[in-house]
Amino acid sequence: MKKIILTSAIIFGVVAATFAQTSSATTTLNVNLSPLQTIEVNNSVVNLNYSTKDHYKNGVTEKRDNHLTVYSTGGFEVRVKAETDAMNLGGAATNGQMETSKISVKASEGSTNVLGGSAYAGDVPLGANDKTLFSNKTGGVDKNFAVTYQGAGGDAFVNNYNNKGVGASVYTTTVTYSIVAK
Repeated sequence: MKKIILTSAIIFGVVAATFAQTSSATTTLNVNLSPLQTIEVNNSVVNLNYSTKDHYKNGVTEKRDNHLTVYSTGGFEVRVKAETDAMNLGGAATNGQMETSKISVKASEGSTNVLGGSAYAGDVPLGANDKTLFSNKTGGVDKNFAVTYQGAGGDAFVNNYNNKGVGASVYTTTVTYSIVAK
């Protein structure tokens, strides 16, 4: 009887050990991070007003704090360009034109949510071709940058007034900012 009980206990132990074995399986997890860059222009209308002798002589500056907001996954470069190489008076080329290269833009840190380590190009004259305004080796979430618009001095625009003494002559162009991965 002892042998039957001992044999039964051994068989029961072997069977229990067989059912107690564990099994496992694996899977591969991929995290796919796509590049993403966005840029927003805040306070989108900029006016350079020449209304005094000193304005014509020294030029006019308009600084827009937090003018650009950038979101980038990784390093990036911000570029700037004008619609054309000439601004049109009153929106029509037949009324008169003025070179966009007489206007420059310069980027700097914004006053809120800044991204340190940016490389700034300095004064960048506008034109129809993309020019680098600033870049950074790292990305950031909704980082702000200031932009200063500088109109030429040295009486460069004296002969561009073309409205027969009735109101300001308004020359217009569209400035486009773009962002690309670096």
